[in-house]
Amino acid sequence: CEKFLDKSPDMGLSEDDVYKNYETFRGYMDKSYDYLDQIYKYHGTNNGRSHPGTFSDELGCIYNSAESRTINSGNWLSQDITGYEIGINSANGGTSIYHSYQGLRIVNRVIQDIERVVTITEEQKGELLGQAYFLRAFMHFLSLRVYGPIPIIDYVVATDDDWSAIVRKPYDYCVEAIVKDCEDAYALLPTKRATTEYGRPIKAAAYALRARVLLYAASP
Repeated sequence: CEKFLDKSPDMGLSEDDVYKNYETFRGYMDKSYDYLDQIYKYHGTNNGRSHPGTFSDELGCIYNSAESRTINSGNWLSQDITGYEIGINSANGGTSIYHSYQGLRIVNRVIQDIERVVTITEEQKGELLGQAYFLRAFMHFLSLRVYGPIPIIDYVVATDDDWSAIVRKPYDYCVEAIVKDCEDAYALLPTKRATTEYGRPIKAAAYALRARVLLYAASP
C-alpha cells in the first residue's frame, strides 16, 4: 500500500520513468498539449458549439444549450461562474488559468531537466526544447489574453517554495517573457513537419504567436 501511494506529483510517474530516454521524456511533455484551450469546442462541456462569432451578430447558433444564447440574452450572471473564466474549478472543463498552470509545470520541467535524460541526442533535445518554449509562451498567452497581468511561471515551483512571492507581473513584463520564449522556440523548431507530426508547432507558429502577442500589446 505504501509503495502504491508513494508517487511523484507529476502524473504518478517516477523520475526513472520520465528520464529514461527521448521517447519517455517526449511522452511526458506531450501531456502538456492536453492543457491548451480549445476555443471552438470548449472541452465538450456547456461551452461546446459556441463559435466565437456567435457572441456577436456575425453568426447564429441553433443549439438551444449553447452558452452564446445565454450571454446574448443577458442572463449570463445566472449561470455557473466556472463556465465563464471565473475561478479555477474544473466542473465545466476548467478555465484558462486552471489549464495553463498545469501545463506550465510540465514544460518547465522539460526545459529545466532535459540534461537529465539518459538516452537522447542533441537534435532530439532541440526538438523537445523548441516545443516546450512554444508551449510555455502559448500557455502564458492564453491566460494573459483573458486576465491581463499574470504570474510568469518560468521555473518548476516546488512545494517548499515561498508561494507568496508568486505575484502578477506588469503587462509589459508578461509580453516580453512570452516574446522571448517565442523567439527561443523559433530558433529550435523545424520549418515544416511530416503529416504524422501535425499538431506540433513549427517556426511559423512561433512567429505567428509572437506577432499576435505584440499586436495585443500595441492595442489601447
